Amino acid sequence: MKELRAIGIQPDVLLCRSEKPLPEEERRKIGLFCNLPAERVIPALDLATIYQVPLAYHEVGFDNEILKVFGIKDAPPPDLSKWQWVVDRVRNPEGE
Repeated sequence: MKELRAIGIQPDVLLCRSEKPLPEEERRKIGLFCNLPAERVIPALDLATIYQVPLAYHEVGFDNEILKVFGIKDAPPPDLSKWQWVVDRVRNPEGE
């Protein structure tokens, strides 16, 4: 972050890769260091399959924060049922 800020890049949202859940206190500290609200420090946990990423990011509010950054209000809630179906199929395939 220090290097990015030195060349004039200030992020609106920060994704933090992690193997374990990121405690709220850690998100707050990272946000303070990066000049971001804690809700814009998004944990990007390791997942069993890449197809789980949209569902996981929705659960932690990433999509809502992006809407706020772009000033989009009253957006309909996303229908992630097809993504859930894909994840279910990947994790529990029929047959071999």
